[in-house]
Amino acid sequence: MLQALVSRFGRRLLVLPCLYMAMIFTLSQIPGSKLPKWNLKAISLGDILHFPTYFGLGFLWLLTLEAWPLSTSRSAYLAIAFATAFGIVDEFHQSFVTLRTMDPWDAVVNFAGALTAALTWCWTRRAFFSPEPPKIG
Repeated sequence: MLQALVSRFGRRLLVLPCLYMAMIFTLSQIPGSKLPKWNLKAISLGDILHFPTYFGLGFLWLLTLEAWPLSTSRSAYLAIAFATAFGIVDEFHQSFVTLRTMDPWDAVVNFAGALTAALTWCWTRRAFFSPEPPKIG
């Protein structure tokens, strides 16, 4: 199914991580006073959500990069780099939002989410795709 999606849409899949990043950016603009106050022993809901959010972004970058003639490892490195770079930029963006701060720990958790997506992809890619990435022009 995933291979058919990549074959059908090819490089147009770039819209997926871009829309996902726009959603993250939009949610990052919510002032701190409007965020839920669900804290679990000094860990907020926002802190917990960073990992799965950036796992999802890493996965979308990996899926998108299947449309380029790249090795699985190069795609994984690029997906991690793109997701982490966006996470750092978004943390900087949050420093300008009322009652929000730039937290380096969030950037680390963002990296961990993207890294986990890449490692999972490297281990499970063969279940969804042929051994070589498709060469789409």
